[in-house]
Amino acid sequence: MPIAQVPVFSGKYRNFKYLSVTKNMRSTWICGIAHGTLTHICSQTFGRTPSGSPVVCRMDGGIGLARVIVVYAAFLACIGGYWVYLEASFDAMQQQALFEGRLRAKQIAEAARQQLAATFKGADYLLQNVRSEFLRAPTSFQVFAPTAISLLPASAQAQIAVYDAEGQLLRSTGGWSAATDISTTDEFRDLAAQSPRDISAMSRPEPRPTPSGWGIVLARPLIREDEFQGVVTLNLSPLYLSAELAHIVLGSNDVVGAVHLPDGAYLARNQGMEQVLGKFVDPGRPYLDPGAPATGDFTALSTHEPAERLYAWARLPQEPVAVLVGLATSDILSRANEDMARHRVGNLAGTALVLAIGSLAASLAMRDVRQRRALVEQEALYHSLFEQNHSVKLIIDPRSGRILAANGAAANLYGYSRETLAGMSITQINQLPQDEIAGYLNGALDGRNPHFVAPHRLASGEIRMVEVYSGPVMFDGRAALYSIVHDISDRFRLERALRASEERYRTIFEVVPAGLILVNEAGDIVAWNESAVAMLGNDASILVNRTAPLFDRHGRPVPRDARPSSRCLDEDVRNEVYFTTGANRARLFINVNSRRIFNPGDAHPSGAIITFSDITDNVLREESLLVSQRVFDASGEGIVVFDGNGRVARVNAAFEQITGVSAAEAIGGTADVIAGRSVDTNVLAAIRESLSEARGWEGEITLRRADGSQLVLRAVISAIDSAGGTPAGHVALLSDITVRKRQEEEAWRRANFDALTGLPNRTLLMERIQQALALARRRGVCAGVLFMDLDRFKAVNDAFGHAAGDELLCHVAQRISATIRAEDTVARIGGDEFVVLLPMVRDEAEATAVAQKILAAMRRPFWLAAGEAEIAACIGVAVSDETNLDSAVLIGRADTAMYRGKAHGRDQVNTYSEKDVQPA
Repeated sequence: MPIAQVPVFSGKYRNFKYLSVTKNMRSTWICGIAHGTLTHICSQTFGRTPSGSPVVCRMDGGIGLARVIVVYAAFLACIGGYWVYLEASFDAMQQQALFEGRLRAKQIAEAARQQLAATFKGADYLLQNVRSEFLRAPTSFQVFAPTAISLLPASAQAQIAVYDAEGQLLRSTGGWSAATDISTTDEFRDLAAQSPRDISAMSRPEPRPTPSGWGIVLARPLIREDEFQGVVTLNLSPLYLSAELAHIVLGSNDVVGAVHLPDGAYLARNQGMEQVLGKFVDPGRPYLDPGAPATGDFTALSTHEPAERLYAWARLPQEPVAVLVGLATSDILSRANEDMARHRVGNLAGTALVLAIGSLAASLAMRDVRQRRALVEQEALYHSLFEQNHSVKLIIDPRSGRILAANGAAANLYGYSRETLAGMSITQINQLPQDEIAGYLNGALDGRNPHFVAPHRLASGEIRMVEVYSGPVMFDGRAALYSIVHDISDRFRLERALRASEERYRTIFEVVPAGLILVNEAGDIVAWNESAVAMLGNDASILVNRTAPLFDRHGRPVPRDARPSSRCLDEDVRNEVYFTTGANRARLFINVNSRRIFNPGDAHPSGAIITFSDITDNVLREESLLVSQRVFDASGEGIVVFDGNGRVARVNAAFEQITGVSAAEAIGGTADVIAGRSVDTNVLAAIRESLSEARGWEGEITLRRADGSQLVLRAVISAIDSAGGTPAGHVALLSDITVRKRQEEEAWRRANFDALTGLPNRTLLMERIQQALALARRRGVCAGVLFMDLDRFKAVNDAFGHAAGDELLCHVAQRISATIRAEDTVARIGGDEFVVLLPMVRDEAEATAVAQKILAAMRRPFWLAAGEAEIAACIGVAVSDETNLDSAVLIGRADTAMYRGKAHGRDQVNTYSEKDVQPA
């Protein structure tokens, strides 16, 4: 990012601009200051810049020595000020590097905090699972505790132990011995004091009988019925936590670690952890203060190493741990210090160069006097060439467009005096848009477009076309355009007339939709339009070489010498029909004509023009009409054609066979010929409406024949448009689908109804329940399901036989149907199980009342052909709630409630409860 902006001169002694001083600053600035100062000296004393460009043509010739000394002293002061500013910029660079280091340290500290928090969270989750299992089954500790430890890596050196309310060891995992008494430890006292709160506690690293010799204890209380009964602990190695932090990529002099709060004991470190085990950080560190923020940074010497680092910390929200990242300040500032050393060397060289440039100022001033005298002589010569030339010449300011000077020829052409022209703008003469004029001026100034043509208005109002040549010159010390103007009005009118004539004939040649070919007197094809190429496959070479396949109307190949393009010089061709084939093998029929071209007085033609048009659509239309008539007569579907007035124009034989209506009866009739015998009057109205509004109709029609039988037709009526797009009538296709409809109805009934009782089966029931749930949610009511299973049904089967059992099921279906409402549904879903759907009930009580009525009906005796039968039933009730239930869940709840009733004595109604458990 830029540290500052300072003024500099750059380029070839011309442009003053601002340069952003960044880490890559060079000596450009000091050189720019020198150049600007010298430019000022020369322009003020001699009238010229060091490059020799005239600034002010002053002929006094005196050099103001005092002025030069004052300006040069100011120049030296600028150099000194520059060095002061440069050192301030270096300091800003160092501060920026430190700021970026702090930001990076905070980002790394946050990443390390998240990584360490995830490690502690996983360990605490493992500890809580072990505690839960121990409270549930203490005797199985030696099974689940080792299993839990196996989830951690071996480097964790983990051990789980359980202590009673007095801090005495109850159980521990193997590997090494655990402490037998922890009653005096801080973590045990904290957990006991804050019981029954379920919190975690952590110790600082302490010597342990583990391979690493040290351990960190994580602890959770054992609480049963709000009573403190001990603690469960998990011992982890500090080296395991250090290995987790070692994954963070840092420099060799940088560290990341974790300390215990508030004492500052080291918990983990990415490097050198063995040297700091049991040690503490400097007690003056800000993050040890209980009131310190969760994150922060500071710069200090390392507690245990002779290195200054920029530190950032981040506290873990759930644990007494602070993550610390230290970046070596020497590494952070190394890049900035290297840049500053390099810039100092470069700027010293620049300062020396500037002092050398100053010594040349005097010699440049003397040379300037000689050059200025030569310039005066050259200006006199150019002035005579400008004034006495017969060509129109103008000098124009390219920025404002103002005419600075004009010669006598310009005054003669435009009809203005030279004085008037010198005060005018070029936009008053040039009739092009102003933005286009500005573009031409800029193009001439930088040499991109020195020549252009434009309309110029004279003082009389006449418009003349002129050709302008312009180039850049210096005029009174500023850039101007030297323009030479030629009047080309007569030539322009002639060229425009020729172009218009050529364009007119070319347009006619190209826009004609027919193919046009021009043959010269040698018989070669020399010109053609786009239509000709497009018809013959978009390949001009095929046209020129006469290689396109050509056949006569009977399909016979046409020899090369018999082609129209080969015969057109000998005779005129009249309405000959051929066809050719393209890349897709489709036939293209063409009608060919040709006319020979004769020059006056010549007996032989100088060429010929051939025209051919695409008549494929006409030929194919004739063939299509023939095919359509054959399809119409042979179709197995009935076809009726209506004219624009809705009257029958034609029918085919299949129509007569399907409907029994003869063609003589149908032709001239209306839509009643189709729908007049329909059993549904709405169908006839719909067909009449579609015919009157010139649109289509599709649907099924059930007709009654004269013999009283019915048939079902599938009718598709489509509108017919004329070639002009206006409605011309309709066509109706009739298919006899009577047998298929009967088969579909029978298949639907078998798929959705019980064959024995005629009730809906499970498939239809699930569909209706899903619909009822959606309707209940929209109306804010409930949907209820009653799941009923018969009691003592097997006894009836055993006593009277299966036929009597089937008869009993039919009676049960009838009795349930008589008990419920018309909008309710009763279904048999298998064996002696019935389900009743109540699509709209207020609450569970209303559904239970219906179930009680059904249960009462089941208690009454059933009279069968084989004798009297008495049965009972269990009914489970489930009602939808506000959750997004589906049909399977609602039936499952009712089924669960029914089985609970069977388990408690049968012959009862039970409602679903969340505590119900589905029977296995």
